Amino acid sequence: MALGANAGDVANPRKIVFISPPDVKDPANPRSGIGTTTGPGRYYDPWGTPYLVRIDGTYDNQLVNPYALNAGATPLQIGVIAWSFGKDVQSQSVPGPAANKKTGTNDDDVISWQ
Repeated sequence: MALGANAGDVANPRKIVFISPPDVKDPANPRSGIGTTTGPGRYYDPWGTPYLVRIDGTYDNQLVNPYALNAGATPLQIGVIAWSFGKDVQSQSVPGPAANKKTGTNDDDVISWQ
């Protein structure tokens, strides 16, 4: 992020690269990378849906779990989570929480914390 809240690298003065995904191969149909023209700056999963990310901005190591059952503790004791809606590109986790990670449209969701 060179602009906005991180102008002049104030949030990362040592300029440490934490993740470096590729740009999407087809900007009109973004998949598996960072969108360039369609949804610029968004990180897309292999099915063309942007990944969802939650960051613990209060530094208390607690995040709301987007699923009520079968996806770990509530709250999660972690600083960052990311997830994808999976192949069916549907999920009840947004706005969430979804009732159960292992049922319905949530079953194929890909989550980072398990």
